[in-house]
Amino acid sequence: MALNQPQAIEAGKYFGFFHVIYVDPPREVGMTVENRLTCALMCWVLRENSNGTTVFNVTCANLKRRQGRFYWQIIRPFHDGLIEGSLRELHRRSQAR
Repeated sequence: MALNQPQAIEAGKYFGFFHVIYVDPPREVGMTVENRLTCALMCWVLRENSNGTTVFNVTCANLKRRQGRFYWQIIRPFHDGLIEGSLRELHRRSQAR
């Protein structure tokens, strides 16, 4: 499978290092990630309106121990760019439909 080709997002599969746990195409996707530094649950909801599509992202994270909080302090300046890149990839993959 070529990585540059659009791919469907399906429950039980992975999107990057996120485990996709719920998909309600084309409106909603829920994902989770857990490692030794953090545990997070994310839900992305898409709502179409007259100006295009609005994306809502809700994330609940549990930063584990001092190392998890330090990790967050390091990635915080880059976090918005990571989310924007993830949104672009989600859009690209949604074109697989």
